[in-house]
Amino acid sequence: MKYVFAILLLLAFAGACAAQVCGYSHAKLFVTDNNGTKLRDVKFAFFRKGTNDAILNPREEVRWSDYLGAHQLRHGLCGEHRDVRLLIKAKGYETLERIIDLPFNWPDRPAIYEFQLIRKTSRKSQKDGQ
Repeated sequence: MKYVFAILLLLAFAGACAAQVCGYSHAKLFVTDNNGTKLRDVKFAFFRKGTNDAILNPREEVRWSDYLGAHQLRHGLCGEHRDVRLLIKAKGYETLERIIDLPFNWPDRPAIYEFQLIRKTSRKSQKDGQ
């Protein structure tokens, strides 16, 4: 009987833990150009790896912070998001694609990502360089 009670208690605890897998992912996204200048006017898109299924709405969940000089992401999720395909676009720059993870974490311990965008060159300047 003692063992039955212990097993039931363990199963109840395991069920309670499984119910707590939802939370938030917080991240700082530092985007610069190849000269180290911080870029504010960028667009983000987050997709499941290998698909075009968006997993969050960057207009609602990514904000620019003048204080940090970075974009801040706050995304509610159930289950960690691994291998997220991130596209970063900015006018006059090449589109950057990276695979990242969005882990569960606290606002005071965000994931930190740094990205560098390369300025697009005109066809004329490419010909002149050859």
